[in-house]
Amino acid sequence: MQIRFLFILLAFMAGFSSCSNEFELIEEKIETPIVYSLLDYEAPYQYVRLERAFASPNQSAVELAKNPDSLYYKNAIVNLILKRGGVDQTFTLEEVDGNDVGYPRQDGVFAKEPNKLYRINSALLNLVPGDKVKLEVNIGEGNPVTAETTIITKPTSSFPRSGSPVAFSPTQGDNFKWNHVGNFPGSIFNLRAVIHYTEVSAGEATQKSLVWDIAKNVSKENFLASPGEFYSYLGSSLAKSTSTTRFFDGLDYFIYCGDENLSEFLTIGQANTGITGSGELPVYSNLSRGLGIFGSKAQLSLLGLGLAPNTINELKINKLTKDLNFQ
Repeated sequence: MQIRFLFILLAFMAGFSSCSNEFELIEEKIETPIVYSLLDYEAPYQYVRLERAFASPNQSAVELAKNPDSLYYKNAIVNLILKRGGVDQTFTLEEVDGNDVGYPRQDGVFAKEPNKLYRINSALLNLVPGDKVKLEVNIGEGNPVTAETTIITKPTSSFPRSGSPVAFSPTQGDNFKWNHVGNFPGSIFNLRAVIHYTEVSAGEATQKSLVWDIAKNVSKENFLASPGEFYSYLGSSLAKSTSTTRFFDGLDYFIYCGDENLSEFLTIGQANTGITGSGELPVYSNLSRGLGIFGSKAQLSLLGLGLAPNTINELKINKLTKDLNFQ
């Protein structure tokens, strides 16, 4: 008899693909711990999601998923052990409701309340790139669930460059480049830009933004975009208008980095890395038992970048953007 087998994954970074949250196993009476955590040395808090995969021959998967008692472990203890200078320091995380700390669960088959997470203030850990951290989860039965990771560093960007206007070519591929400082680089990268602009129509000004996902799951420290991709993106994302005038306000650029554990997890193609999201059962797991991932992530943010004068002018004359009425 087939048993529905469901779980939800916590995650980091914006922009990775979301998958189905329902799948089937053959075995009955299986209970498996599911752990997900990506440490970020610049984040204000470090989070761990702990749940369990569950099965029942007598209840439907949907009914089980709506029951918090089936989804969460009671009295679990989640520790982070910082290994630095030959000394191990153990920190116990507090249990919180994600709904109360800015991480509500998305609508779906799973119980939305409570939304249990475990967290610790990053100031207590004071993580730096190169730190080795061990996760230890005690669920009250069996050996603890353990895993280890090394904290990675965020990169520096050479295109776009901080403080310099960005010039996008209309005819050649823009080569987004970055590099790392130190010995603990990321292994997989997502690139995103948020384009801010103002629309003026009938004398009323409205500030708006577009999210441009430039590249996903890049494994090297550069990405060559298609020729004129910036103009192509704007041309396909905004409606042509003669009555609306648009003004470019600024561009925010982000590089999201993951370690080798996350790279392997995503390469398999069964990952879901949003804190509020859900995903398929991963084949890859670096936990001592159970399923999930314990890894490290980092983020570079370049905020308020301007466009070079030739790019502003190109927006007015390029065949892909001239009817958008940028001034």
